[in-house]
Amino acid sequence: MIKGNIIEKAPHSIGDFAPVRMGSRVHRAIGTIFRSNEFRNMDFNIDATDLPHSYSVYWTLDLHTLNRSGESYGNADITITDRNGTPVVRQQTCERGMLRLELPEFIVEDGIKTWSAPYTVSYQNQKEKVDLNRNKQIDLILR
Repeated sequence: MIKGNIIEKAPHSIGDFAPVRMGSRVHRAIGTIFRSNEFRNMDFNIDATDLPHSYSVYWTLDLHTLNRSGESYGNADITITDRNGTPVVRQQTCERGMLRLELPEFIVEDGIKTWSAPYTVSYQNQKEKVDLNRNKQIDLILR
C-alpha cells in the first residue's frame, strides 16, 4: 500500500511524465493500492507495462455541509452514488457538518479497469457531481 505521500514535480522539470511506473517486462503488479496520495504540480498517472496488472486508486473526499447563512450544518444525511448510480455511502455528517471518506477512483483487476468515479453527492434536495481524481474538499450549501 502506498498511502498519504506527497509527490511533487520540480518547477523546472522538462515535459510531462507519469509519476508511477507499474511492472516490468516480466513482472506484473498484483494488489498494489494507492490511497490518498497528493501529487503537486502534476496529475496522477501510471506508466504501466502491457502485462495484466491488478491495482486500485483511492482518494479522500472531505465534505462540509452548510446552511444558507454559511454556518456548519451538522448531522446532515449524505448519499453518494458511483458513476452507475449505485449507492456506495449513506451516512450523516458529524455535528460540525464534516464527513471524510476514502473512495476508489478506479480498480484494475488483471488489466481490466473498472471506474467508480465520478460520484454524485446528494444532500437534502441537491446533487453535486464530483470527479474524484485527486483528494478533494467540497462545501455543500443548503439552498
